[in-house]
Amino acid sequence: MGDLSVVGFDTRTGRSVHVDDAPKHVWNQHGYGGTAPLVCWHCFHGDEAPPGTLVPLQCRGGRKYGKVRTHFAHPPGMAPAGGHHPETLWHANAKQTLLRWARQQPGVADAVTEYRTADGRRRTDVEVSLTDGTRLALKVQQQPLTDEAWTRRHQDYTAAGLTDIWLWHSRLGVPGIARDEPQCHWRLAADLNAIGVPLARPHGFDGAWWMRPDHRVRALHYPPCAGDPTEVRWTALADFTAGPTGLLLPATFIAELRDATAAVARKADRIRQRHSAPPTPKRPALQGGRVNFGRVNPPAVHDLRVHEVHRIDALPPNADPELRRYRCQVCNWVTGDVLNDGIHKLVECR
Repeated sequence: MGDLSVVGFDTRTGRSVHVDDAPKHVWNQHGYGGTAPLVCWHCFHGDEAPPGTLVPLQCRGGRKYGKVRTHFAHPPGMAPAGGHHPETLWHANAKQTLLRWARQQPGVADAVTEYRTADGRRRTDVEVSLTDGTRLALKVQQQPLTDEAWTRRHQDYTAAGLTDIWLWHSRLGVPGIARDEPQCHWRLAADLNAIGVPLARPHGFDGAWWMRPDHRVRALHYPPCAGDPTEVRWTALADFTAGPTGLLLPATFIAELRDATAAVARKADRIRQRHSAPPTPKRPALQGGRVNFGRVNPPAVHDLRVHEVHRIDALPPNADPELRRYRCQVCNWVTGDVLNDGIHKLVECR
């Protein structure tokens, strides 16, 4: 969609329009061959044509199962030589797509394009005003910026009371200086249908990590910590919402990250329980078929635990049927206790 125009200009209202704002037949009624108030946004704004040029548009594409989405096009022979500049086309399409998205968000009072800050220093691509008074500045960037140039812009938006949200072209990527700043690290797909979210890769399980509360960073997490290596997860633009802090992650996305954090927390709990449990006493070692208790006399009866076992024909191989005795399966101590019903007792040392 980046190389197809989805932006037009309505000369009746003096405002930009998006191709998805109305059905195809409506645009054709007001474009070329109709009443003609719908003209090319790019020609009108001086892109490859004198400013104010009025070229009525045609609405094309959008067939069921078609490969080309609905878009605006010049009538045959009326386009500038070579067409409009691809970067200008993508940037204009991106602004109108984000404007349309913003106007559909709950909690948005107004959204406009090309809005200048009060001091006149900066111009937002899309400014969004929320019902709680928060003002968001959406910036679409497809050209590289130096760290100094980006920092000046970021600081100017902040000084103007705006939360600046930067969406970088997918081919450009996010510069390092913006990656660690909240809301300045999004990527925008070339077709404008998806936003790339930077997910930080899990930190290492170093030291006594289970004793620390930062389980979130031991899993795939967002937002990234400073210097974290990241991977991009692409999610549909329509799944995002606008809020006082900027773009809000989709609920399904948040649930996935919480599940990953919860898995690490459970692992930490298991390790803490193992470390806090009292040590298990070691069993005495066997020597020559008997137990070395470190004393001559065998343990007293109160030092033994009694377990019922099968009858004599099911005794273990080391039992002594002739003497009606058998040995403890744990400590190999010989005992001769017999119950009245003929079931033998197997004695296990503590």
